[in-house]
Amino acid sequence: MISLPACLQRSCRLTRPRCLTITAGLLLSLPAFTASAEANYQLPLDHPYTLRNAGPPALESEMARQIRSPAPMSFIFPRPCFSGVDSSRVCGEPHGFTYLEAAQKRQLSVSPRFAYEYRKTGEDVNAFEGGILATGRSGPLSFHLDARMFTELHEDVDHPSFDREFVERQDEKASGGSAYSSYSRYRSNINLDLDWARISAGRDAVHWGPGLFTNLSFNQNAIPFNQISWLSHLGPVSVITLYGQLSIHGDSMGTFNQSSDKRSLYAHRYEWRAMRNLLLGISEQLVLYNQEEPFAFVPVIPLFILKGTGVERRNNGNISMDIAYRLGGYANLYSEFFIDDIQSPATLFDDNWGNKWAWMFGAHVVHAIPRGQAGLILEYCRVEPWVYTHYRAGTAQTAHGGHPLGNPLGPNSQGMILKPYWNGAEGLYLSARTDLIWKGRDKGSSLQDDMSEGHPVGKAFIRDIDEPRFRITPLAGYTWRSFHLESSANLGWNPDFSFRIHWRH
Repeated sequence: MISLPACLQRSCRLTRPRCLTITAGLLLSLPAFTASAEANYQLPLDHPYTLRNAGPPALESEMARQIRSPAPMSFIFPRPCFSGVDSSRVCGEPHGFTYLEAAQKRQLSVSPRFAYEYRKTGEDVNAFEGGILATGRSGPLSFHLDARMFTELHEDVDHPSFDREFVERQDEKASGGSAYSSYSRYRSNINLDLDWARISAGRDAVHWGPGLFTNLSFNQNAIPFNQISWLSHLGPVSVITLYGQLSIHGDSMGTFNQSSDKRSLYAHRYEWRAMRNLLLGISEQLVLYNQEEPFAFVPVIPLFILKGTGVERRNNGNISMDIAYRLGGYANLYSEFFIDDIQSPATLFDDNWGNKWAWMFGAHVVHAIPRGQAGLILEYCRVEPWVYTHYRAGTAQTAHGGHPLGNPLGPNSQGMILKPYWNGAEGLYLSARTDLIWKGRDKGSSLQDDMSEGHPVGKAFIRDIDEPRFRITPLAGYTWRSFHLESSANLGWNPDFSFRIHWRH
């Protein structure tokens, strides 16, 4: 059985509908949140990093590079920068102060960065940011650290967290001035590259599979978590195994450290490059509540079978299969099918509540044009009711901090995303993302409290929802030397506007 109920709710309490859209660097448009009775969900984010760097989304750029490259494809995206650290550039950006010992193959680079952002999201928000990006390498050992401190001035202290993680809110009385929020964020990893494997440890989100926005197993939209991974290649086969520690509760001071209960994650991914332009993948996850299975880290142990040897109400598992075909230099066509649980194998697609599955397909087209590269991304997803949920609240849900590890719309949802973009050779980036979202509810379920009313008799996919929610998010960004300017608007429900200026050495 899996975890994550009906819709994506913030753990901080909302007293009225709100929308919060953050645009910056590695994030094109942040989710819109609504507290309406009919639907309470967020849209997929456009980039894996909640830390807002400058420039086009790195994952989007990496997938476009794979389309145009004759090199073998892979949809295991390690964090960050995909290919590690080189001597001059990190994540495609010029990189700060560098100390290099070429003879010893040692490198240390540190880049300070500061940003200001104005957002109109039902209130005026002035946001300030400062931090560093540090990378280094010594022989086979490399590391990456992206750490930021944020201060946001709000008109109202009762506001949601921009990235669903914990924030500290201060009202005017406590601060002696204006209402504000302060918080810090980091993403990091340290890697050991051996002849036969890469061993990594750090904190970040995970993204497996060929899609950008609607992947079903691991999605870039997830809240980052602590993890250890092992990656190896043998001919046309790549294998990665991962262990992570997940939080049961989300951004709420009332539930933070509420108990000593813990949730752990084991995951494997296998990729087979069947042909130069054809890649097949399998991803599987095992979520455990208040117990561990150390041998689940061994990549040759199938997790979907190991799950059956444990206590049903303390574990949760799923498996997905994906396929991607590259039309050399022009496009990538892909699809993923996800099975959470099968109550009746012969009737997987009937309305039995125990048959829980999801499906997505998409296409990413790129084309070189004078002075830049144009692209078009189209994705569709369908997530059946009760996907990501489990028997009891706050146990083995496939979630971290109250939000899914996979498709960000959660169970009982359907979505279509269309995004044309243009990445100019002279630092200009333009895009216009359109979202159509249908979001239903599962009776008795929320991210923190699902299936608490017992097992349902059947399921109904987005029943009584005729019209989708719609929004279009145009965005323009320009990079000049150490400065990056970016502005976007949400033209749909809960309209908003954002402008950002970012400086990094």
